[in-house]
Amino acid sequence: PTETPLQPSLAEINGIHAVLRDDFDSNLQGALDANIWSNCSNCEVGAVCGVLLFGKAVTFCEPFGEREL
Repeated sequence: PTETPLQPSLAEINGIHAVLRDDFDSNLQGALDANIWSNCSNCEVGAVCGVLLFGKAVTFCEPFGEREL
């Protein structure tokens, strides 16, 4: 049998370059709810950084300022 992979942290700051969040599988409507990101600064919801994950994932990338959630 194959072991289940470890569950990573759902919000992570990678240096000063990108904030990444994964696991929107619990959203059964299929559409991403951008309101959950209303408290972030110097971040943008979208695919500006390119594809970092697959499926229902979102990336944040902004070249200026420190990232905060």
